[in-house]
Amino acid sequence: MRQFGLALTAMNLVQQQVSSTRYGAVANTSPEDLPANDEEALSRGIGICGNQVSAFLNIATRVGLQARSLEFYWPDEADVRHSHIAAEVKISGKWAFFDVTWGTYFRRDPTASGQASLLEILSFDEAKALPDRAAHAVTNESELSFRLQLINSLDPFDYFTKADGYLRGKSGNITLAAPRSNGGAWVYSPDGVPNHIGVSADYSTSHVGNASVGLRAAAHVVHGRIDEIGRGCVGSNVLVAAVNGREAVNEIVSPGTEKDFDLPDGVAAGDTITLSIRPKSDGATCVLVYKQIILSDRSS
Repeated sequence: MRQFGLALTAMNLVQQQVSSTRYGAVANTSPEDLPANDEEALSRGIGICGNQVSAFLNIATRVGLQARSLEFYWPDEADVRHSHIAAEVKISGKWAFFDVTWGTYFRRDPTASGQASLLEILSFDEAKALPDRAAHAVTNESELSFRLQLINSLDPFDYFTKADGYLRGKSGNITLAAPRSNGGAWVYSPDGVPNHIGVSADYSTSHVGNASVGLRAAAHVVHGRIDEIGRGCVGSNVLVAAVNGREAVNEIVSPGTEKDFDLPDGVAAGDTITLSIRPKSDGATCVLVYKQIILSDRSS
């Protein structure tokens, strides 16, 4: 009960103090003057889901809760990418899902009352599996942003069904959108999704996740290149390209603007290539931040 009470209090505080409605008003008038951190979001009372979850995780960890983010990404009918961020908190030894933006959690038995119902808060995976998810939601329906979603016939929880990838605590795989063709090469851009492979910290928590990237091959390809923006590596690491259980292991060499990598043999159109970073020794970590990834039907 104490853990649930702390998580619920943190969610209510952030939803009340960090308004996405006010954020929209500020963004439309002075977009250069948006909050850069949790303190600014809380003190100025504005923020969107990323600001809200970052502040929520900061508060949750400070009061002794174990918490992590969940980032969702999906395309619409015009292939424009959308995203949303929520959180999970460990309560009574299991993860419980909180959508801070909408002030929502999900109960296993929506008709139950008392302490038993409060301790049956569902994780994201459990809520996602429900055939009638809305009936299990406990939501602050008076919050203006939530009411505007309903007034405009929008589903605040559409990420449950639309997300084609998500990161849990910064770990997971994100598939990039279909590439553009460039004469025997196919260029993948991280439009609307994280542009890194490897380790990164989970917002305000001490947890560090490891993200991989999926690329659906548009043709037979044999070679790849990452156009780097930057990197942060400690120790010895390798970049692994995996397809259908086959791997090509590439050494991560000295920093540069381009990183060439080999693919496993026999990559065909429709295959999904997963790029990930693997440490070669204890304590080794690495992140590659990129502008684009290029696959080619040529060896170099």
